[in-house]
Amino acid sequence: MWSGLKVHSHCIIDNSFWLLGDGKSINFWLFDWSGVPLVNLFNIPPHIHQNLKSTTVNEYIVDYEWNIPDSLQELYPTLLQHVNKVMIPAEFKEDQFIWKHTTSGDLSLKDAFSFSSITGQQKHWAKIIRSTDMPPSKSFMFWRLIYRKMPVETQSGAPVSEELCTRNVLYLKKILKVIISFV
Repeated sequence: MWSGLKVHSHCIIDNSFWLLGDGKSINFWLFDWSGVPLVNLFNIPPHIHQNLKSTTVNEYIVDYEWNIPDSLQELYPTLLQHVNKVMIPAEFKEDQFIWKHTTSGDLSLKDAFSFSSITGQQKHWAKIIRSTDMPPSKSFMFWRLIYRKMPVETQSGAPVSEELCTRNVLYLKKILKVIISFV
């Protein structure tokens, strides 16, 4: 697995599920193949999870029917009822790992980016300065002021004139009053 994906593996697993095929690729206890991982459903403590890593779903399917040992049914009385909700396919195919947030079930780079990126403007003042009521040049100037990116010299290298600074400061004070009135 790519090192960049390893840090996000829990996010990928939490937003995916397994579609049952032959059950050979699906961990019976740890993977979400029945609507919720069974370790979560039955509140199995994390220190026991390591011992459950080798058990696959196909170990509990015999002649296209669920075959849950009596010892497990005694420990988890609702286990058989829960797994019976999952249909065993009439023809065994390869198990499929499905991304929950796409219609195809595939996780593309575009889908991953869309899912992980923050949508919309997160700063309350950002919506105000990007409105139709404020000219873009003044919005940009306000943004520069907020992030302390105001130039101290012009493009030619000459210092910014005091008159220009005074005019901009007065205009920015007006902008701040308007913004404060919205907030």
